[in-house]
Amino acid sequence: MRQLRIMHVLPGLGMGGMEKFAVDLLKGFDAKDICSMVCCLEGGYFSDALKQSGVEVFVLEKKSKFHEIAFYKALSSLFKKEKVDIVHSWSGMYRDAIIPSKLANVPINIHTDQGKFYPDTKRSRFNHWLFSHFRDRVVAVSDELKNFLIKEIGIKYGKVIRIYNSVDVSEHNINVKKDALKDQLGIPSGIKIIGIVARLAPVKDHKTLFLAFKKVRQDFADVRLLVVGGGPLGNSLKEFVTEIGEKDSIIFLGERQDAKELLHVMDMVCLSSVSEGLSLTLTEAMASGKPIVATDVGGNSELVINGITGLLVPPRDPDRMAEAIIELLKDDEMRKSMGGKARKRVEENFNIRNTVRQYEDLYFDLAKQKGIVS
Repeated sequence: MRQLRIMHVLPGLGMGGMEKFAVDLLKGFDAKDICSMVCCLEGGYFSDALKQSGVEVFVLEKKSKFHEIAFYKALSSLFKKEKVDIVHSWSGMYRDAIIPSKLANVPINIHTDQGKFYPDTKRSRFNHWLFSHFRDRVVAVSDELKNFLIKEIGIKYGKVIRIYNSVDVSEHNINVKKDALKDQLGIPSGIKIIGIVARLAPVKDHKTLFLAFKKVRQDFADVRLLVVGGGPLGNSLKEFVTEIGEKDSIIFLGERQDAKELLHVMDMVCLSSVSEGLSLTLTEAMASGKPIVATDVGGNSELVINGITGLLVPPRDPDRMAEAIIELLKDDEMRKSMGGKARKRVEENFNIRNTVRQYEDLYFDLAKQKGIVS
């Protein structure tokens, strides 16, 4: 069986859940079976990791909508030059990958959707429905998202499959000097720590968590909230924290390369999103043995078993989120039990090895159907 040449098309390679998952996936493929390449609009943090793994990275800049034709021509030429068998596009590239792929006569096209469109507009829905006609498969990262794409968007049932996002669990088997790290953060060793690791963007709805945390502080003075991540709402969220009087207890850390280490000093991890596909943040937190408090949106209920590995609450409900956080803060044994079960759940159901195999099966099944391999 000959090697398949697969080009992955992403918006960029900066720090983010989708980008981290894509990198782990590509690193897991056997190079003798699959030649993985990446094309993106801009490089970033994960570019070097891919190159060190032997994955060639191409950066094609699309300056504006007025340069789309030139971009499509350049990307089509790249597909032809690299003799690409499969174009695998990712969220954010639902249109910009398929048009050049068809121009280059690439035989197989796959797209992975990481979540619902935000904002969810009629135009977004129409575009996803339209361009799905030119793809062989659309991968949804949760059953909830799969049902949405079929029932709400109208993509044909047999074209959509579900493959969960996952993590390399072994990366979270690390020893962290917790007191030393807390000291670096300016947090006394006896203080409880709640954490959120997410882009500072509207879909993550940090304000709900901040308001919940203010309520928590009425019962627990010795608690801090670590906010890990960067994004467009950074300044406005810091102003909001000052307005609600929690400037000293909510700590913004920005983008961090030591996010895995930071997870180990947190007593629980929260996520206040109003929409999710399957959160890599929560998956990594669970792989680190942390209990979860999250909104019951998207695929969160497929990842977090309510009352077993964490607590799920309605979105945009600071009171319910505060109640869940307080429940866990009051019970050390509950946090420990949930964290252990969370780790086991990820090991068994959301391990990168399983996901690599599922994508390999998808690629080669389609390649056999098209007569590319025997």
